[in-house]
Amino acid sequence: MLTAMENGQIKGAGNADKGTRIGYMNQFGGVQVMGEFMAKRSVVVMFLFEGLVSIWIGGCQLLAATLQRLQERKIRDLQSISDDVRFRAVMVLGEIGSEDAVPALVQALQQNLGLGFSGHLVWALKRIGTLEALKAAEEHKKSRIMRGY
Repeated sequence: MLTAMENGQIKGAGNADKGTRIGYMNQFGGVQVMGEFMAKRSVVVMFLFEGLVSIWIGGCQLLAATLQRLQERKIRDLQSISDDVRFRAVMVLGEIGSEDAVPALVQALQQNLGLGFSGHLVWALKRIGTLEALKAAEEHKKSRIMRGY
């Protein structure tokens, strides 16, 4: 730690408990030492910051690629013969909220796979919220009214 003294000197203090001694430096030497320390510290901080930003960007790109693969798999799962697989696919696609899933969800809604399932499809479409998705959800609601349920 460096401290400016009243007599124009800069006092440098170490940890006295570990046997380091307190020394005095003239003002010019102290400023020079402090300047070098701050310059080195700034470079280290900048280097660490750039490294952390790079790691963060790389993580974001990895996350985006993972979500894209998950979405593609869940769109394929909408065609499964298993109700559970289709249900989970609809729920995940609704949570992800990707506009790319809208055509597959609309197609599944038009296949009339059952009232409970269509309700979840409508939920997913409304959650995504694009014009196409909302239009399909509204048309499904009108067709249910026309059919009497």
